[in-house]
Order: sequence, then structure tokens, then C-alpha cells
Amino acid sequence: MRAKFTELVPHVPMQEGTAGSLPFADSSLSAITVAQAFHWFSTEEALNEFERVLEEGGILVLVWNVDHPAGNAPWVQKLRDVYALQGNDVPQYRTGKWEEVFTQSEVGKNTWTRVGREYFYHYPARTEEEIVAAVMSKSYIMRHSGDVQATIHESIHTILRGPDVNWTVDGKGRRVVEFPYRTEVVWFTPAKKA
Repeated sequence: MRAKFTELVPHVPMQEGTAGSLPFADSSLSAITVAQAFHWFSTEEALNEFERVLEEGGILVLVWNVDHPAGNAPWVQKLRDVYALQGNDVPQYRTGKWEEVFTQSEVGKNTWTRVGREYFYHYPARTEEEIVAAVMSKSYIMRHSGDVQATIHESIHTILRGPDVNWTVDGKGRRVVEFPYRTEVVWFTPAKKA
């Protein structure tokens, strides 16, 4: 992933670190953005490290894009039903457990203040192959054996080929469907630096 990032945006420096050990000086960052990942390291150690490197008035921004089975897309819930069962033993955004570090830990309760939470909805046109690839790329599916992945893969195709998916043809001649996403953005600031 780092190699691809460096290839695509070579003018942006890449530094190695972890949420619990960031390679930055104290009070040196105005913002930290974590996208699609905070549920993997929602710990007091990470919050302490974030607080250390944020400058006064700095913010921590957490972002997740998730499929959103709302409105006229019941097939999205069917997809979720297939893959949601695969990750019950690993950290998941959808369980909301990531928030517990802010509401139940001493560091979270005493050091961090939630400033805001917003939801944004968008409906990108996706091909069947793009939807299948997105689902199959989920870490909790990728860790399964080839046989389990093949079963999930076939189930996804079956749902996408069902009667309740409203496929259209886009301007490029591709067979696409609007795939409903919800983006959640939550931002916090260290209380003593607020």
C-alpha cells in the first residue's frame, strides 16, 4: 500500500509508524485523519499518542465509508447479511465498539472531546465486478480459506443477479447500479488542547 501511495503521489513524504508510536514530534500536527481503520486500534495507547502529537486546537478525524441498505436497495442488506457473518471475531466499525475507548476508558473520557459527527450519503455507479471486488477485499473475508471465499463470492453474484437490483447502462456502456454509501465523519479534540 505504501509503495502504491508513493508511486501515485511521490511529492508527499511517507513515514513508517503505528497508531501507538507515531514518528512525529510533540505538538507537531494540526490534524490526524484515520480512514476505514480506527476500529483496529481503538485503544488508550493510540489516543495517548494522538494527543501527544497534536498541537493546541488540533483535531482527530475518523472516517468510514460503508454500504448503506436504505431506500430502494434491499439487495444491499442481503449483501451485508452474507458478509457480516464472516467477521464477528475481528474488530468491526459496524459494531460501534470503537467508540468505547472514548466513552468508557479514562483517557477517552478525560482527555478527548467529541466536536462533531456528520453523515454524508452518496450513490456511485458500480459494475457487478466492482461490487464483488469491494466486498471480497474486506479484511475479514480475505483471511478466510479459498473455499469460504468462493462460497461468499458466489453468494454475492447470486444477489447481484437477482430481480431487485436495478441495473442500467452508463455513458461508457457499462452495466451499473447505484451503490448506496454512507460516509460517517466523527471528529474529536484533546480536551486540554481545546
